Amino acid sequence: AQRLEFYRSMLADVDRLDQLINHLLEAARLERPNSAPEAETIALGGVIQHAIQAACQRYNVPTECVTSHIEMLETVGSPPDMNMLIGNIIDNAVKYSSSPPKVEVHLDRIPNRDWWRLKVIDNGPGIPRA
Repeated sequence: AQRLEFYRSMLADVDRLDQLINHLLEAARLERPNSAPEAETIALGGVIQHAIQAACQRYNVPTECVTSHIEMLETVGSPPDMNMLIGNIIDNAVKYSSSPPKVEVHLDRIPNRDWWRLKVIDNGPGIPRA
């Protein structure tokens, strides 16, 4: 049992390190002039579901802790950038929530606009006003 827990902990550390390295490489890419990737059509629902699964696995919480209300919307942009942006928002919501975490993810279209809105609500303590 101890060995299994050690392996789980080790894999979680490797996953966090992999994520950090990927973010550092992406940040370095963004600092280079003319390095923007080609824009592609991105299915936002898939990006959100992947981010939810990754965050729950990373923090060892059941996926039922995160509920989602997602309209099937698409946008055009850089898939790596969108994955990192949405992934960080959901990851932080799960990471900084109270125990047990309760996170809601909403994606919808803003009426009369060609915009979409991502709203993430968690049961964490929040950021003090000061």
